[in-house]
Amino acid sequence: MEENREEVPKELTTLLDFVRADLVESEADYGDELVKQLQDSMRRIKRSRKMGERYMMFEQYMEEYVQEHADEIREEAREETIVRLNRLYSCLLASDRASDLQRALKEPEYLEKLLQEFGF
Repeated sequence: MEENREEVPKELTTLLDFVRADLVESEADYGDELVKQLQDSMRRIKRSRKMGERYMMFEQYMEEYVQEHADEIREEAREETIVRLNRLYSCLLASDRASDLQRALKEPEYLEKLLQEFGF
C-alpha cells in the first residue's frame, strides 16, 4: 500500500497505520478522531484486568484480519478512489475547468483540495 497511499482514503491509511503499529507507536497522535477513540478505548480496556485477556485476543484477531484481508481492503479502497476521481473529473469538465483537471493530475495537493471543494 505504501506505493499507492495517495489512491487510498486518508482515513483508511491512518487506521491501517494504527493497526500495524507496535505497542509504543500505537500511542502516537494519528490526527484522526476514530483512531483517538480506539486509543482511548484501548487504554480503558488495558486498565481493566478482566478485559486484558480479551484485549490481547482482539489485538491478535485484528492483526490476522488485516493480514488476511489486506488485498480486499486495498481493492475496495482503490475502487472507491476511482469512483471519487471520476466524479471529480466529470464535475470539472462539466464546469469547464479542464485546466484544474490538468493541474490536479500533476499536483496531489491540488487534487486533494478539489476533492474537498466538490465534497468527495
